[in-house]
Amino acid sequence: MRANDWPERLAKAIRDAQAFDQDYYCLTFAADCVQAMTDVDYLADYRGLNLDEAKEKFSHTKHRSFYHYLLSTFGKPVPLSFAKRGDLVVQTEPEMSVGICLGQNTAFVADGGLTYQPTLAQRWCFRVA
Repeated sequence: MRANDWPERLAKAIRDAQAFDQDYYCLTFAADCVQAMTDVDYLADYRGLNLDEAKEKFSHTKHRSFYHYLLSTFGKPVPLSFAKRGDLVVQTEPEMSVGICLGQNTAFVADGGLTYQPTLAQRWCFRVA
């Protein structure tokens, strides 16, 4: 469940992500934002692992894909037209990436910081309760 002050927490997480100067993966960004809003760390078992180690560990879970992980964790996707600030939004073009809905736009990790793409132009939205 989102904390009462989740909008302020999300805004801080976005500011922190914009200042990040190393490789910052989309999944880490999204998990950091969700953790800021809910105090739940969905990446707890993966933090500190490099990308290859994390992929290897994930391959031994019950999830067939990242999509299935999102499905089992956050439930069925909601229509993009119902996306709300703080929800997870997934784009599949040019490659799969998960971002955070900020309203009309969704923040995604890009080279050199964050990029903002129209929410309605993306693929899936998962509600963060």
